[in-house]
Amino acid sequence: MQEEVVEAGRRPDYRKNEGTAASSRNYAYSNSWKSVVQSSLPARPGVNTTSAEEPKKLDNDRVKATDDKLAALRAFRRAKGLCQRCAEKWSKDHRCPTTVQLDALQEVWDLFQLSEESPSEVYEEEMASDQLFLTVSVAAVQGLESSRTMRFQGMLQGQAILILVDSGSSHTFLSSKMADKVVGVSPLPVPIAVQVADGGRLPCGTHIKQAHWQLDECNFFTDMKILDLSYYDLIVGMDWLEAYSPMQVHWLQKWMIIPYQNASVLLQGLVPELPAGSVVEVAAITQEQPDLSVMGLHPELVQLLESYVDVFDKPTGLPPSRSCDHAIPLVPGASPVRIRPYRYPPAVKDEIETQVVEMLKSGIIQHSQSAFSSPVLLVKKKDLSWRFCVDFRHLNAITIKTVYPMPIIEEFYGFWVVGGTSYISKAMNSTLAPYLRKFVLVFFDDILIYSATREDHLHHIRLVLELLQKDQWKVKLSKCTFATQQIAYLGHLISSQGVATDPSKISAVANWLTPTSVKELKSFLGLAGYYRRFVRHFDVIARPLNDLLKKGALFVWTSQHDGAFQALKEALITAPVLALPNFSVPFCIETDAGGVGVGAIRCSKVIPWLI
Repeated sequence: MQEEVVEAGRRPDYRKNEGTAASSRNYAYSNSWKSVVQSSLPARPGVNTTSAEEPKKLDNDRVKATDDKLAALRAFRRAKGLCQRCAEKWSKDHRCPTTVQLDALQEVWDLFQLSEESPSEVYEEEMASDQLFLTVSVAAVQGLESSRTMRFQGMLQGQAILILVDSGSSHTFLSSKMADKVVGVSPLPVPIAVQVADGGRLPCGTHIKQAHWQLDECNFFTDMKILDLSYYDLIVGMDWLEAYSPMQVHWLQKWMIIPYQNASVLLQGLVPELPAGSVVEVAAITQEQPDLSVMGLHPELVQLLESYVDVFDKPTGLPPSRSCDHAIPLVPGASPVRIRPYRYPPAVKDEIETQVVEMLKSGIIQHSQSAFSSPVLLVKKKDLSWRFCVDFRHLNAITIKTVYPMPIIEEFYGFWVVGGTSYISKAMNSTLAPYLRKFVLVFFDDILIYSATREDHLHHIRLVLELLQKDQWKVKLSKCTFATQQIAYLGHLISSQGVATDPSKISAVANWLTPTSVKELKSFLGLAGYYRRFVRHFDVIARPLNDLLKKGALFVWTSQHDGAFQALKEALITAPVLALPNFSVPFCIETDAGGVGVGAIRCSKVIPWLI
């Protein structure tokens, strides 16, 4: 309809007339429209309109100008996602309304109807086609904030400004009030009108070329058109957004990451302020506060622990970055390890799914498309809860081993010896290093605090909790024991009397069946060897059993082996309590010698300690 009306003045009518009246009406309509278009378009300056040789050239110029304006109109509608026929929002299921032809005709008529005597219409005629379609959103004009806008605080020539980053505005606009406070404002070569999304227009006759402005310590230079804006000092439009593309934008949290000086920079916008009492989010949570009263602790200790209650909270996310963050370096040329999952009973599957969902929500783990795959294991903790483990044995086989010495278990018994080699893990070492071997011992994640008096013990606990709180470590309260003179630690009972074997570990020895293979014998000797310091003449008693493990030896169980086996079981069940040394008093050395060897021990007095 639009093309047919506009080009009526230059195209012949090939339609056949069905009657004289109809023919007259068609001819009159066509000529009247042609005369309107020709009379409405003003002659170019310097052209003699009375010359008989120029009308054809003038018609061609008018047609070309009309085509240019129509092309600009089409481009504008295409950029805004509007229908070319009805100017309504276009979608896949769009249908033009019944009045589309009249609306389209009126819009084309308004576009080309120019009065020679109206200064405002001559002003629009002088605009370039790209200037005619500069746009600014309603949010920018009316001071609104939509889902596609962001607000920032910035600086312009030393002036604090409120900035609106608006994807609905085509260019960057500066308010006329702010323009009066800065320098560099100059008139435009040709005045322009800026189209507002609600249908209105704003005049624009001045601008600033390459204006210098700042946002979050970043410097930008942008051309700014001056508009009469009431709410924002600066509207940053698509010209700036396109110049700093590609970018990452989070419209909900109001931040964007843009490329800046060969790097990426995060720009945090202003979060909308809500009125007091507004409901932001409703969620059901279960917060389990530790009940210290049921633990039967001293009131002073309860008050101390309540001061650091956040240390005993359940972890809800990843820990902070530390100096010893973990990494898994692989050997060169290693291929990905892919191990299929194990079979689990239904109850274990439910627990795995529950823990996986919790870790995903808290950000501890994330969905991965890695070529590596290792199966999951659940292990019962001492408090009967499940520990989520992953079988990384195959991954460990292709991992470059980190050289770090394992702690010597026996050194934990004389735990106030000083000057020993550091043997704790890097993470705990960096946190508790100021107090290690003074009143704290750590074996991986097991922390032992020891003191001579109750007052010292409370002070030592406070110092340790301060370090754990500072580095954001979390402690499980149900696995803690406070202010006691006997504690189970690494398979031993440590008390004021000394170090004894843990009855819960030794109870399995009494019912240990006679080994029938090398594997079963190694398992027994492994447990017995852990407590070898509690068994006098351990090597002599276990020698027949160790002979069965020699290379090339046949596994033949005899009465000699059975006697050694029963003797070790009896020695472990009746193991003595090993006294703890006190390095503040003199030692006495006792020696002994025989036909097969020599031996010596150091002796000292024992004093009670709180653990």
